[in-house]
Amino acid sequence: MSLAPVLSTPDFSKPFIIEYDASGFGLRVLLMQDGHPISFERRKLNTRERLKSTYDKEMLAIMDALTKWLQYLLGSKFLIHTDHNSLQYLLQQKTFSVEKQKWLPLIWKFFI
Repeated sequence: MSLAPVLSTPDFSKPFIIEYDASGFGLRVLLMQDGHPISFERRKLNTRERLKSTYDKEMLAIMDALTKWLQYLLGSKFLIHTDHNSLQYLLQQKTFSVEKQKWLPLIWKFFI
């Protein structure tokens, strides 16, 4: 028998942690604090999204998380756990593809 996860209430005085995973067929995102889940979501990738690179799928998962939990994250400290090292250099790139340019306005909301 397995138990359903119990979701915690957010404490805005503590930092949030986003964990995510992107596979060839779907995305999973998890919002946590102190090791306890606050919210989670998963979804299947559509046909066009399945054709994307691993980098773009991982970034898509992050963008889904930032969009879904904007009300929790805006004005709060948070950390994104990634296993895709190149994502940590996203904002240091000198040029951006058209798709990545679409992501930037949401990302910049957290730096204002």
